[in-house]
Amino acid sequence: MRILLDITRTLARRYNSTPTGIDRVEHALARWLVYEGSTLYPDAHFVITAPYLRAALTPEDFRPILTEIEGRWAAANEINGPTKLYKELRQSLESPIGLPSASRGSLRLSGESTKQTVARAYTEIARLCLLHARKFHRLLRDAERTPTLYLHSSHTQLEKPQLFRWTKKANIRTSFFIHDIIPIDFPEFCGNRSEFLHKLRMKTVSEYGTSIVANSNYTKDRLSSYFEEEGLATKSIDVSYLGNVIQEYKEENLKPPVSTVPYFICLSTIEGRKNIQHILNVWRQIIQRNELRTIPRLIIVGRRGWKSENVIDVLDRTRELAPFLIEVSDLSDVELAALMTGSAGLLSPSLVEGYSLPPIEGAARHIPVVASDIPVHREILGEAAIFLDPTDGPGWRNTIMRLATDDAFRRDAVAATYNLPRTSWADFARDTLSKAVGAAPQD
Repeated sequence: MRILLDITRTLARRYNSTPTGIDRVEHALARWLVYEGSTLYPDAHFVITAPYLRAALTPEDFRPILTEIEGRWAAANEINGPTKLYKELRQSLESPIGLPSASRGSLRLSGESTKQTVARAYTEIARLCLLHARKFHRLLRDAERTPTLYLHSSHTQLEKPQLFRWTKKANIRTSFFIHDIIPIDFPEFCGNRSEFLHKLRMKTVSEYGTSIVANSNYTKDRLSSYFEEEGLATKSIDVSYLGNVIQEYKEENLKPPVSTVPYFICLSTIEGRKNIQHILNVWRQIIQRNELRTIPRLIIVGRRGWKSENVIDVLDRTRELAPFLIEVSDLSDVELAALMTGSAGLLSPSLVEGYSLPPIEGAARHIPVVASDIPVHREILGEAAIFLDPTDGPGWRNTIMRLATDDAFRRDAVAATYNLPRTSWADFARDTLSKAVGAAPQD
C-alpha cells in the first residue's frame, strides 16, 4: 500500500531547536519511513497540506530536510561546557537556602531564545509546495488504481475540514492519530476557543477518517464516547503507545547539580490542568511543618501557558515560597537530563492527560516518580510510579518528605521505575503504521 504521511507540522516547526511531544510523534513516523520502513512500505511519500497548495515529497526529497532538523536538535544538546543558564541554575541549587525575606517571587531563569520566525518556515513551505505540487497531483490520479493511505498524526489544521476534501475525492483511505480530546472534556483548562476548535477537528476526523489510532486506551475510550454522544460516524480505533526509550547522556559531559538540599522537579507547561497550584500549596505545608534545613526545593521546568493566572501570581509575588522555588525554561535535553539525574524525584500532579511524557522520562531515567492517580498515568506507567490522588495534600506532602529524607523509601521508589514497559520510537512508528494500514479496507 502507498503511504502518504502528513509532515506539515514538522515543516512549520522546522527551525525550532527542541521538539515537543507531538513533534516527536510526527518525526518518529517520518524517520522510520525514510530509514527503516522502506522494505515494508517502499512507496512512501511526505505530504504538505497548506491552505491553497498541496505537495508531495519523495523520501529522497525529504531526507535532507529531516537531516537538517535532526542536526538542529542535536546542536542544541552539544556539550561545550555548561551554558550560562545551566550555570545559573546549578549555582542556585548549590547555594544555601536563605530565610524568607522581603524579596518576592520565585527565582526565574530562562535561556536565550533560539526560535526562528514563523514566517521563515512558512516561506519554505510555500517554496516546497510550488516545487513539488505536480507530484502530489500525480499521486491523486494514481490513487484510483493504487491503494493509498494518508496518515495525519498531529491535529494540525484539522479544524479546517476543507483542507482534507481531496482524500475523499481521490478515494484515499485516511487515518488520524489522536492525542486527546481534553479541550472538549475539560474546556475550563484550555483557551477560550479551544473547545470550539477541537470539536471541529473531531468532526473532520469523523467525516474524512477511515480509522483512528490513539495514544492510550483512555484517549480511545473518550473518543468512542464522544463520537457516540455527538452522533458522529463511529470509527475503528486502535491504540499505539508512544516511544519511551530515552537518549542517554554521559554524566561526565554535564554533571548534575550537587544541591545543598534535595530538590524535586515538576516538568510541565504552566497551565491549569497541570495542577501546579496544588503542588505550591503542598510546599506551603512542607515549609510550615519542617525545619529550614530539611525543606526541599521545587523546580518548575517549563514555559508559562494559559489558564494559569493564579499560579503565575504566586510565582511572581510569593514571599513564603521564594527561597525554595525556582522556575526555569529553555533547558536543552541534555541539561534537563542532568537536572533530573540529580533530583530527588519528578512530580506529575496533572488532573487530566491524554498521555504524559514527563513521568515516562523520569521513570526511564530511574528517578522516583510521583504521579496523580488518573487513568492514563496508571495505564502508561504501570508499577513504575507512586500514585496519589491529585487533590490529596497530606499524601503528597508526606511522600515528598519521605523521598527527601528516607533512603530506603527512595531506593524502593527507584527500583519501581525498572518496571516501566519499554517501547522504542521505531517500534511505535512500526506499530502505528501497521494498525493504520490494517484498518484500511483493501480493494
